[in-house]
Amino acid sequence: MSTAIVKAATGEGRKQAAADTAEAPNAVNEAYFLLPRLIERMHRRYLDVLRFELTKLGVDDLNPVQLMQLLNIDEDISVQELVDRGHYVGSSAFYNIKKLVQTGYIEQSRAPSDRRSVRLKLTKKAQALCEHIRGQQAELGAAFMRLAEKGVDLEGAYRTLRSLERSWDDYLRYGKY
Repeated sequence: MSTAIVKAATGEGRKQAAADTAEAPNAVNEAYFLLPRLIERMHRRYLDVLRFELTKLGVDDLNPVQLMQLLNIDEDISVQELVDRGHYVGSSAFYNIKKLVQTGYIEQSRAPSDRRSVRLKLTKKAQALCEHIRGQQAELGAAFMRLAEKGVDLEGAYRTLRSLERSWDDYLRYGKY
């Protein structure tokens, strides 16, 4: 039997648990500051994964950020919907959209109801690429399932990150958490 289980069973662990709880605010505070850095590194690593996939496919007219924009387009959406969906910076998003149109991945059209609004639609070329990338990502997802089988709580991690995102959104909108 492990020492922690023996302490918990005998009640000796209660004092340690109280001490751990007293230190928790510092640990939570440190985690709060470290978490955005980890998220940033994970995002960059994911872009590296996409870059690797593009290289394997011999696609050299597209960068990983542009690929992520393509993956965020389903059916027919407005430029603003794409920017909102991906939380892209406006000027960068518009530059990438222009490049995606030039390289034949996106078709642009004016919305019939509002001629000022531009609608985006994937071309056949982009649809095929996105389908392939989603298949590759499904294989990586299977590897994540093996992590879950080993006790890694991926759903819990996702819920925690979504909660953090909502907290930051609330802070930006209302000035409070």
